[in-house]
Amino acid sequence: MKNLRFKKAWNIFTTIIVVIIVLLAVLLVGVRIAGFDVYTVLSGSMEPAFHVGSLIYVKNVSPEEIQVGDPITFVLNEDLVVATHRVVEVMTDSITVRHLWLPEIIHRLS
Repeated sequence: MKNLRFKKAWNIFTTIIVVIIVLLAVLLVGVRIAGFDVYTVLSGSMEPAFHVGSLIYVKNVSPEEIQVGDPITFVLNEDLVVATHRVVEVMTDSITVRHLWLPEIIHRLS
């Protein structure tokens, strides 16, 4: 009788663990299927909105969709260094992000 209760409790426990692992996999990998990229915040430049170590989910948008105040993720240089900042000015031929001029925007946070 005790052995049967233990087996039942163990089955419930392992089922819960498997469900948690599947949910984590969907959150971390499944978002790419929905068109999102996942980045980790490495610096405190966007505090308090995005804390160091946080995961951010970004999607591709056209430059026409970007507005002042939007947080965006973009490539800084040829080494594909990525940064996230808030847009402070939008002009017809460029976008200014915290004193950076960006001719091409690749992502906006969702």
